[in-house]
Amino acid sequence: MDQLINFVADEQIERFERADKIGLTMTELACAIDTGVPNAENRDVHAMTHYLKWSQTEKGIARKAFERALDREFQAVIHTAKEMAAKIEQPADLWDLESYLTQSRKAIDRKYDYRYSVLTDVFGKLVREGRLSEEELAGLGEDKLKSIRSYTKFLARLEAVA
Repeated sequence: MDQLINFVADEQIERFERADKIGLTMTELACAIDTGVPNAENRDVHAMTHYLKWSQTEKGIARKAFERALDREFQAVIHTAKEMAAKIEQPADLWDLESYLTQSRKAIDRKYDYRYSVLTDVFGKLVREGRLSEEELAGLGEDKLKSIRSYTKFLARLEAVA
């Protein structure tokens, strides 16, 4: 049984690496895993995730959810930075704080991408991390919620095999 689990984990990681090399988003990869190798039928699903139509109402809901999650992320960084600053006793501690802030900024810049073509992936990751709840996305179309759930599910599977 352990060999089977390791085999499946290795296969999933290999798929992830191949997808990353050719520029597939996580939603596209999750769809490919759920539906098998991309074919004429599920290629449309992949294209759909990049070309979802966002109504004005959905754009407003998405912007508010995005901003709330980003604010939560900033508040966590501020809290940690304040704790670190309070413990500074020697010059090396300053550089630890600087390094933490730089790494946090880069991580936030990578994670928070408000392009509509990738926004469902961003929301899926934020839901998975607990920065956003699915209830905060209420009002988005079912097509977008399905894409978000699919990506969240994919991330959970990926974490399970890693």
